[in-house]
Amino acid sequence: MQERRVVLVTGMPRSGTTAIGKRLTFEPGTAELYEPTNRQVGDIRIRHQFELIGPTGFSEVQARAFVGAVRRGLLWGRWPGAETGRNPLFNRTRRTMAQVALNPRVRTVVWKDPFAVFWADWLARQGDVPVVFTLRAPLATAASFVRMGLSFDCAALVARLRANGDAAEPVPPRPADVSASCHSATVLWRIIHLRLRDWLAENSPICVIEIEDNLTRPDAVAVALAAATGLRIAPPAQLAATSEARLPNRAHPGKRSSDSITSYWQSVLTPGEIAFCNAETAALHAEIRALLHT
Repeated sequence: MQERRVVLVTGMPRSGTTAIGKRLTFEPGTAELYEPTNRQVGDIRIRHQFELIGPTGFSEVQARAFVGAVRRGLLWGRWPGAETGRNPLFNRTRRTMAQVALNPRVRTVVWKDPFAVFWADWLARQGDVPVVFTLRAPLATAASFVRMGLSFDCAALVARLRANGDAAEPVPPRPADVSASCHSATVLWRIIHLRLRDWLAENSPICVIEIEDNLTRPDAVAVALAAATGLRIAPPAQLAATSEARLPNRAHPGKRSSDSITSYWQSVLTPGEIAFCNAETAALHAEIRALLHT
């Protein structure tokens, strides 16, 4: 069998990786592989949410072996606990793992996985795995976390980064008027995008897509994705003229408008949450955008 290509689509959770992954699986012979490094449902070798490469995570040898397993479809999904709310047999990760393993017509694996975000620069520099990184504005990302009630243990992640030799910042305390979800999203956004800023400053070959451009400039995004991956790109998804009055707390609701994706944070976040998120992320977001547009 001809060796398959792998394309990684990653970024902050809730940043649009699914939308970009869908555009990349338009060409016949491409297949999605959904979050194989997700600690809840991904491959049994994954020990942490947001696995690292280094002393507290995978060695480079182990990481290369994992990429080889992605390429060949040799993955085995973890049995999720009842608390995850995931169907043990038919969750999206397990279904896409089976497709990649069993379909001989698959020639390109689109590995859609925000939990592999800390592998992005390392993988891009290997030369044989194009990496697409989705960048979403921090306020919109935080609102998505709040809508879904998401949170991550950022203090544990910082501890692992430091043990890995990374000069990670301490986690700022959570103000009384900031929800746990907004605090987690803001801190995680800063952790991830400080690394993205450094990667861009060092001329990383990562292709960064500002997810708002996928709504307002979809043809330009298609050109950038095709240049980065060599794939034919799907037309953008059709958006509703208006969105549901109250979005459900599931990952990918239907009937969404452009405004509900980019600016609904205004009705979700409190003034205190907006102030906290801006204080921690606004300058960094502007710095990254300046690197992208110079």
